[in-house]
Amino acid sequence: MIGVDGIADAFEAIVQGKMHCTVECNPILGPQFFDLAQKVANGEKVDKITYSIEGTYDYFSAAPLLPYRRTLY
Repeated sequence: MIGVDGIADAFEAIVQGKMHCTVECNPILGPQFFDLAQKVANGEKVDKITYSIEGTYDYFSAAPLLPYRRTLY
């Protein structure tokens, strides 16, 4: 099973063997967008395409990060 969002519950399910992988679709784009907008406003050159910072996590990468993930509740 593969999930999307990369929330703490998904990391817990991966560690428990109930899920194989989760793909993070990062909803916290505000700081990244603000930095980019500030560069444009200051006349700095920016890349034509900017990718958000996201990740894919399996058992080996989810377990050490589980303590740092927040739940939705």
